[in-house]
Amino acid sequence: MGTFFDSIHIRTTKIAEFNDIVTAIAKGRFSYILTTPYQGWISLLLDENGLNLDEESNDICLDLSRRCESLILKTKEYDSDIFFYTCFVDGKIIDSFISHPDYFEPISQEERNKSRGQPESWVNLLDFSVDVNELRQILDLMQSDVLCNTDGTWRFAGLLFLDNVCTNYYMLKETELDPEWITYDCTVTAIY
Repeated sequence: MGTFFDSIHIRTTKIAEFNDIVTAIAKGRFSYILTTPYQGWISLLLDENGLNLDEESNDICLDLSRRCESLILKTKEYDSDIFFYTCFVDGKIIDSFISHPDYFEPISQEERNKSRGQPESWVNLLDFSVDVNELRQILDLMQSDVLCNTDGTWRFAGLLFLDNVCTNYYMLKETELDPEWITYDCTVTAIY
């Protein structure tokens, strides 16, 4: 069995403001860890309840992107075999990528084309320069199996200065959490 990573990255450094938004959305439905800013990104890691709520419809990310004025990038690695990302802005999904679109079942050529991702549609929204050609090359190599997903995930994260891509809520809970991180347990109040 491979690894399962799931994280949400928000292009902001306003952690207290963003925590208020996440707490309002969580309302006792799920627990989360919100990391301190790293290179202009905050990472949000949801427990199993949050992931189940969000699995198909991305409701949590859509709601977050409606309430804040930041680009949101959800990343996921499934069983060390598939890397996904979904990009949200203003309450809309503006791009998505799947490294192995036929993994679960055969799909049409139209769906396969949609799964390629269009990073050029959102990298210009970032406040730093990204080599979109290099990003496109990484995504293409991941879909062609030339680049294994974990290596591709690290390269994707490195180009965008993302932290906490190769982790999940439970992996972080097992480590000594940074005292500046915000944890919210749906059975108790937020701990600062």
